[in-house]
Amino acid sequence: GFSFLLWLGMVALSTTAIWQWLPQAFALPLRSVAFSPPANFHALDFKYGNAVRLRGYALSSEERLHPNDTVKVTLYWEALQPIVDNYPVFLQLVDDQNRKVGQRNTFSGRGMFPTGRWTPGEVMADTILLPIDADAPAPRVYWLIGGLWDRATGERLPLSGSDPAAVELYKFGEVAVVPEVAHADLPVSAHGLFVEFSR
Repeated sequence: GFSFLLWLGMVALSTTAIWQWLPQAFALPLRSVAFSPPANFHALDFKYGNAVRLRGYALSSEERLHPNDTVKVTLYWEALQPIVDNYPVFLQLVDDQNRKVGQRNTFSGRGMFPTGRWTPGEVMADTILLPIDADAPAPRVYWLIGGLWDRATGERLPLSGSDPAAVELYKFGEVAVVPEVAHADLPVSAHGLFVEFSR
């Protein structure tokens, strides 16, 4: 009867969780020695401290985003030497006055592959979900800034690169945010109408 159907549903849900959801949630990030950039890759020349290089980044969508959206950012890190400490990653969306409209602090690899586990010479794809504030002013182009920071000092790891202006602000990309288009609702008393115009 009902209890058997309930038991069957719980078994199906558990099976799905074990074999599908859990492996996806706890999968380690992709790593490669022979790095092949994806089609939407933006190359960078950023070096954090003496041990880490940011080879570039990719966005989940090159289309314009809206306030309250989430932008998926994939950072492509490379360890230049063994790293003892586990440095958190910070990612922010800021305007030209350095006001934040989005922020995320996390360990790389969705928390499961921090810098202390990185292998020198491997490029690691680190995907981070960055929420955009619901009240972010739009339309506007925001800077994507980010890097690594030291939990012991609270300071960002020093950054070097070929673009001094970008290095100074830790900025490496931009994201366009536009207002959500409001759809006008028809009044309740409105009647549907279909008209076909021919030339």
